[in-house]
Amino acid sequence: MRVLFVCVKNTSRSQMAEALMKMALPEVEVHSAGIHPGEMDRIFEPFFSTHTGGMGLGLAVCRSIIGAHGGRLWATNNEAAGASLHFTLPRGPSAPA
Repeated sequence: MRVLFVCVKNTSRSQMAEALMKMALPEVEVHSAGIHPGEMDRIFEPFFSTHTGGMGLGLAVCRSIIGAHGGRLWATNNEAAGASLHFTLPRGPSAPA
């Protein structure tokens, strides 16, 4: 749940309610200019942030937690505008690696 919160936190406040309503779906859509192609993989690196004053830890921690449970977190740019964060988790219990 914390992972989803951090993903949602990286959206604007006006989109938070909409994203939380989609909580059952492992996707958070961000209506913005999108993610620069050169930054697509970097947004998950520790201490890299596109936000002024951002610490750059949120998405790195989320990816680590999801990966420890056998899942995957990634970002894609949307066709029209903005970007989406997606994640998958295996069905059923899995032990952290």
